[in-house]
Amino acid sequence: MGGETIHRPWKVQLYKISRVKRLVFLVREAFFLLNITNMIILVMFGLTGDLVVNAFFTSWLASGWLLGGVAATLLLFLSIQPLTKPKNHSATSILHVSYDSTREVIQEINKEFAKKWKQDFGLDILVGQSNGGSGSQARSLLDGLPGDVTSLAIYPDMAAVGAKGLLPKNWQERPGVKTPPWSTLIVFLVRSGNPKSIRNWRDLTRDGVSVVLPSPKISGNGKLAFLGGWGDAYLKNRSTEEANAYIQRLYRNVPVMDASARATAATFFQKGIGDVMVAWENEAMMAIQESMNQLELVYPSRTFKASPPICLVETVADKHGTKEIAEEYISYFYSPQAQRILARFGFRPVHEEIFQECAGKFPQVKQFSLNDLGLDWGRAQELFFREGALFDQVFLEISKRK
Repeated sequence: MGGETIHRPWKVQLYKISRVKRLVFLVREAFFLLNITNMIILVMFGLTGDLVVNAFFTSWLASGWLLGGVAATLLLFLSIQPLTKPKNHSATSILHVSYDSTREVIQEINKEFAKKWKQDFGLDILVGQSNGGSGSQARSLLDGLPGDVTSLAIYPDMAAVGAKGLLPKNWQERPGVKTPPWSTLIVFLVRSGNPKSIRNWRDLTRDGVSVVLPSPKISGNGKLAFLGGWGDAYLKNRSTEEANAYIQRLYRNVPVMDASARATAATFFQKGIGDVMVAWENEAMMAIQESMNQLELVYPSRTFKASPPICLVETVADKHGTKEIAEEYISYFYSPQAQRILARFGFRPVHEEIFQECAGKFPQVKQFSLNDLGLDWGRAQELFFREGALFDQVFLEISKRK
């Protein structure tokens, strides 16, 4: 009996319009629009049978104009199909642009979010995803990839997107950036039986040990692996010189560096290259399952903790009209249901009760962050990853020796 306005499916509002007011609206609409073309009325009412009432039309109805006689009113009313709730609201979709190691978990979260959206609002939503190396994904966003939401492996990649004005002005203070909904550790993946007896970061520098990890110039995981090794060496004696020397010994044992964590996993498992892979904890857990126990996970006694940020890409969402949907989607990552999905796929949930439910899955390990090293991401970028910084120096020195 009433029309339905769904300008924003996250705030579905049903406007019940009395038959009298509907007649008033229809007469006034006809009076105004017939001066232009009566085809508009045919399209709005005769063809679709749908009535979309925005704030302007609502106030127009309230003004109470009544133009034309009773006969004209009845004829016009009878010529128009009854107003009904739209059978299918126009398809709504958002795109989540993320780093490589989130493929499977985001696919599952997208599916469950769409189910919940359908249950709560009766509306279909399509949540697409794009995955790749974190730095590459950041550049793709800058080049125009229309992601409404992005989660990137490390803060600098998010900052690169924010610096170009794609994110909200206060993006650094958004919960998804300040307190991300997930965390993971940097761990080791070894062959079954751990034939090289790899237990700690120092073991990666032994003669005869082949290490595979992503390039820190491209991959977020590559940067975190670098920081894991450098940080462990630094924390022993708080010596920058010792930590830098460790990095040089480590990368001498690296035969190949891929562009992403997923590509590195393929090199290690499918191609059989390397004795140990430095990996995300979640990526290592998944690789063990897929390898049918041909691989083992090793936790070093101390390692780097990563909390990948997730944020609204405001310029894209504003253009698509999906801003509030995208924000609801990000909020969903903190829900108990999504937190359990994250845990199932090897990410450490931030919801304390959910973490306790699955605490046996995640061993207690000494963890450190950039703050523990007296650094922030800006300083780390300057010292280690910019052009001509420590990694480039080490790589150049190793290249000369080959």
